[in-house]
Amino acid sequence: MVGCRGKVLKVLFVFLLQVGLATLTDVDDGPDDCPRDRTEATAKGRQCLRKCKNDADCISARKRCLCDGLCGWSCVRPDLHCDELPSPDNGAVKVTGEMFGDTATYTCREGYWLSGNRERVCQGGATWSGKQPECRLKIGSMCMPPPQVPYARHSAPLDKDDFPTDSMVQYTCFPGYNPKGFRTAKCLQYNGTVQWFGPDLRCLPRSCGPPGDIEHGVREGDTFTFTSRVTYNCSEGFEIIGRPYRYCQSNGQWSGQLPECRPVQCDKPANPQNGRAHYTSVSYNSVVNYECRFGFKLVGPATRTCNASKQWDGIEPFCEEIKCEDPGPFYNGYFEGRSYSLGSTVFFRCFEGMKMEGARSATCLQSGNWSNPIPKCLSPCIVPEIEQGNFTDYSPGARVPHGVEINITCEPRYDVIYNATPISCNNGTWTHVPTCVPARCRQLPEKPKYGIVIAPKTDHGMKALFLCRDGYQLSGPNVTECHYGEWTLPSPVCNERYTTSSRRFRQ
Repeated sequence: MVGCRGKVLKVLFVFLLQVGLATLTDVDDGPDDCPRDRTEATAKGRQCLRKCKNDADCISARKRCLCDGLCGWSCVRPDLHCDELPSPDNGAVKVTGEMFGDTATYTCREGYWLSGNRERVCQGGATWSGKQPECRLKIGSMCMPPPQVPYARHSAPLDKDDFPTDSMVQYTCFPGYNPKGFRTAKCLQYNGTVQWFGPDLRCLPRSCGPPGDIEHGVREGDTFTFTSRVTYNCSEGFEIIGRPYRYCQSNGQWSGQLPECRPVQCDKPANPQNGRAHYTSVSYNSVVNYECRFGFKLVGPATRTCNASKQWDGIEPFCEEIKCEDPGPFYNGYFEGRSYSLGSTVFFRCFEGMKMEGARSATCLQSGNWSNPIPKCLSPCIVPEIEQGNFTDYSPGARVPHGVEINITCEPRYDVIYNATPISCNNGTWTHVPTCVPARCRQLPEKPKYGIVIAPKTDHGMKALFLCRDGYQLSGPNVTECHYGEWTLPSPVCNERYTTSSRRFRQ
């Protein structure tokens, strides 16, 4: 297809904008939208700055990670200034500014054509890309420089600006691109004009094919042509082994090797002092069990799990010696044995005269408790003095052990106020203190014949009243008193009472 000069210049402009993406044989790893082409940059006199992937890679705080054409992502001062550009003879230059990334566009007067770069860019080295172009007088028998094809170069010298008719150039795609179409251009005169015929060429990025999938992970990126990048990420609990990304290279091969997702590994858990950590694996979701040796108890979680962050969850447990607490206050006694560790035994002793009630020893168990509660040391009782009475088998002032029962005997004509109730010693105190009181009369006075006796109570000092039936009269005292268990007077007699009528009747 025949292309006019304007179209050729447009193609050249597109080429200069995209040349930073082209790669010959040495493309550094980096973000796929701005690769570094060292060979092409060197060929054009560029000296690239420090390469980077993000701002953190730049040592100077005044620099940023920016796309710098053929040099790719580089550490550049965004406030740098390029020199002011002069206008070419018989032409003009229009700039968007003089800072990094600004552009300068050249045009020529009518009757002149532009020889060189139509557009130049302010680069990271504070220089304008390319060289100052020239505006040359149009000559009908010469062709301008051959048209530019994206991602391709022609065989003509770069510094040659005009070509005679019948000149031919061959186009070659950059490494990483495959040619499609006619690759030759020829300078011909047609209908009074001289122009290039051809090429009809497209340089298409070479395909590397599918880069492969990984087990326990996913791939990001579905474009598999030259300069494309795919990224691999592992599922939770797995970590990537190898580089997490691959680039499609100019030779049609993916860079590096396919990474692998392996289960994360936690550090081997340490044995707690006086204990052990039991585990069969340290991979993701593995479990470690802790135990302590005899005499120690575990403080903290008994199990821990390896999580996705390569850490054992929870806090690290430790083994603490099992000790029982002090048995507590022990009244009227003392301990023998001061060790409270597991298996230790303390013995309980009562003070002299005390009676122990409960176990005589206790052992510290694995639960941290004592095997037996503290016993009681119970005090004896002092035998008291009882008026008109004595205790059987014990003299006043004697000590009687706790729980012992004693009996009391009163002197003649006296009785115990509590009859059948036993007297017991309860931890130094008698359940009750008996008293010998004057004896009561156990029976009522003898009832007189033909009479009655009235006695509500028969206690010492109580009185009984005698009464006769009608027709009888009392002979003797009508009252008697209970005195120390005996009635003071004998019972009276009820004699028949006689009247005049009764005498006559009897006669």
